[in-house]
Amino acid sequence: MEPLARGEVPAVIVEPVNDQPIDTNFYDKLDWTMRVRITTIVRASIPDDDSDTYTQQVHQKLMADQTVNGYALDLTPDRTDFSLYEADVPLGIISQDFLVRYRTSRTSLTSA
Repeated sequence: MEPLARGEVPAVIVEPVNDQPIDTNFYDKLDWTMRVRITTIVRASIPDDDSDTYTQQVHQKLMADQTVNGYALDLTPDRTDFSLYEADVPLGIISQDFLVRYRTSRTSLTSA
């Protein structure tokens, strides 16, 4: 994650964290689980309250299409972490992890 200037918040950052194959009973297929982290950064007098609007919108939008427009088998919320920092304008960093399950061919990562 790159530093953000004071004027660049609130901000929402989307980043892949890891991707792990899971062996399946299919001869020619692999199932994968990719962890995606969506971090909301806010500066406000009560940052955890102000971040609620953004974290709720992220959750609502992602869960509205759990196949990610047909690219995934499933999307599941996994965890939420809160980091609150005191400053002249308090800072809140809220990270939501989602697990995206998808399937590829054993021989090609770009085809199912």
